[in-house]
Amino acid sequence: VLLMVGGIFWRPLLPFGIFVILAPAFAYYFVEYKEEKKAEAIDNSLPDALFYSASLQKIAKQEQIIGALADSDYGALSAEFASALRQIKSGISIRAALEGMSKRTPSRLLERVNSLLLHGYKSGGEVRRALRETAENIFSQLSVERDRASLLAMQKYTILIGGAVLVPLILGAVV
Repeated sequence: VLLMVGGIFWRPLLPFGIFVILAPAFAYYFVEYKEEKKAEAIDNSLPDALFYSASLQKIAKQEQIIGALADSDYGALSAEFASALRQIKSGISIRAALEGMSKRTPSRLLERVNSLLLHGYKSGGEVRRALRETAENIFSQLSVERDRASLLAMQKYTILIGGAVLVPLILGAVV
């Protein structure tokens, strides 16, 4: 009787227990997924933004370049530059604003670009050529990553079809 009562009592709590155990893992992976998508969106729009800023560099100051990138339509990248521009206008140095942007964003490419912008700001020199070359490098890197992803997708689907269709056909023919 005690076992029967225990089974009746614990059975409704089983889904709740599973939820309590799995909810933190789902929340963690959801946050990781969102950060990865944000970094991917920033990385994809970064070459265009760099080409744009390289065209402005000769006539514009560093703060004007950040403002132009903030006003442009580069999605999450423009939002980050808008946040940095607000910080600069409130009195924070350009160096601190760009370093803060690098810390807030999970994109390594943006961190590299920010270090390039900081180097240009410190030296006071023209970084137009470096921005253009960095944009070309990032563009080619993203192209290689897309090619690799498409090749891996083709291999993945080949293995999936082979495992789901061919193996049962072969085993069915043998037996």
